[in-house]
Amino acid sequence: MKKLLFITTILFLSCAFAPQKKTKVIFFGDSITELAVKEKPYRGYILELEDKCKAENKSDQYDFIGSGISANKVYDLYLRLEDDVLSKNPDVVFIWVGVNDVWHKTLLGTGTDADKFEKFYLAILKKLKDRNIKAVLVTPAVVGEKTDMSNP
Repeated sequence: MKKLLFITTILFLSCAFAPQKKTKVIFFGDSITELAVKEKPYRGYILELEDKCKAENKSDQYDFIGSGISANKVYDLYLRLEDDVLSKNPDVVFIWVGVNDVWHKTLLGTGTDADKFEKFYLAILKKLKDRNIKAVLVTPAVVGEKTDMSNP
C-alpha cells in the first residue's frame, strides 16, 4: 500500500510540475498570410499577435506559424495541406483564403468557380476535423464587390 501511495504521489507531482504544451496555431492562406510574418512593408498581423502575447505574459502558451503563399487559391491550400499543416500537428488552424479565387476570376479568368471553391474548402475542413484540429474560418477581404451585386 505504501508503495502504491508513493508511486501515485510521484506521478501526481511529475504531472503537476510538467511543462505545459504550447498551443500550436497555424495561419494558412495566401499573400495576406504570407506577409503576416514580415516586418515590411508593414508589420504583419502574426508578429503583432506574438507581441500582444508577450505583453500579456502569454508567449509561453502559443506557438504561431505562418503558412501563406502569394497568389494561392483554395485548391492550392488543399494541395499543400499535408506538408504545410497536417505534418506539423497543429491544435488550431486559421484559414484565410478566397481573395485570389474571386479576384483572379474577374481580372484574369483563372479564378475558382463557387462550387469548386466550396468543395475544396469542405475537403480541407474535413481533413482538419478528422485529426481533431480546430479550424477558424477568416472572412476574405473585399475586392471591389458592389453592395448591389451589379459586378461579376
